[in-house]
Amino acid sequence: MPQPLHVVQEVLATGLAEHLAEQVTEQADIPAHRRRHVLAVGVPAHNASLATPLGNSPERRAPGSAAGPVPRSHRPALVKFRGGDDEEDQVRFAIKTRPEHTTWAQMRDVWLAADWIGLFESAWNWDHFYPLTGDLTGPNLEGWTMLAAMAEATTRIRIGCQVTGMVYRHPAVLANMAATVDIISAGRLEIGLGAGWNQQECDAYGIDLPPLRERFDRFDEGVEVIIRLLSDTTTTFEGRYLHLTEARCEPKPVQQPHPPIVIGGRGRTRTLRTAARWAQHWNAITQSPDEWRSLKETLLEHCQRIGRDPAEITCSANVLVEPDDGIGPAADAAAAYRDAGADLAIMNLPHRADPDILTPLADALSPLA
Repeated sequence: MPQPLHVVQEVLATGLAEHLAEQVTEQADIPAHRRRHVLAVGVPAHNASLATPLGNSPERRAPGSAAGPVPRSHRPALVKFRGGDDEEDQVRFAIKTRPEHTTWAQMRDVWLAADWIGLFESAWNWDHFYPLTGDLTGPNLEGWTMLAAMAEATTRIRIGCQVTGMVYRHPAVLANMAATVDIISAGRLEIGLGAGWNQQECDAYGIDLPPLRERFDRFDEGVEVIIRLLSDTTTTFEGRYLHLTEARCEPKPVQQPHPPIVIGGRGRTRTLRTAARWAQHWNAITQSPDEWRSLKETLLEHCQRIGRDPAEITCSANVLVEPDDGIGPAADAAAAYRDAGADLAIMNLPHRADPDILTPLADALSPLA
């Protein structure tokens, strides 16, 4: 089935950039002492209590309610869906909403509704400043300020940006942003990272979009800097592009040693090697489950090469919920990605989706969970 324009644009732009960048020189493997051990769900084992349905915040609004806190006794019960019995055939679920040509209220209400449906473990937006479809001069809400607001609005669901363009913000600034959002969310942040690709946005704002080899070299340095700032008391780093001297990031995030790192992309040499080296979660937007399976096999090869346990990395795929096709085809596609080896299916909701779509969607997906 043909993919919508915005998905094709992201696949082609990121895939072409990564493919060309893979012609550059290989870098050294990760030293063993830098490997991280995080539960597959993305919550560090000693912070697992932070994944409870209501987090640790005593007062939250229910979806669609008027402004102001809702007493706990008046909240709707968390909706749970019983999954299948064979754990090997199970897949977890998340949602993604596009912040283009929409309003804050529309986005918030969908995330609040998902917060009350236990099947959906996380919710995602994107990191763009211009829309990717329709009128490219139209509105597009900024991703990270939205995450901070969503962190306060929600109580259970994990939150993240799929994925943050490294070129848009200095990695040290991004590390401080991430620490603050993780604190606001009581330890529910996933840090999505990518090298960046959108030439239009960079040209409009005067942001340098380096040549491909340099861009991916900067990305590798940036990922390491972010992890070290979030994990260590002080960070001194002398890279080719980034230079930090006894740098601090305080306060530290709730999740330790750091919130899960999500590397997004399809590049077999650069991106997947970086994911094997640093990530607790790898995500790819692909045209088919077969393409996704092939990319995962490459990731596993990188893990074997450096001695990383691939079970430490959640592997996720994006699944479109087409407004004209209904929920059934999306559930079938999620099953296909599950069979290809996906741990997590991120359901890309239709543009301006109504919160009412989530309950029947969860009902259709629950046999796979």
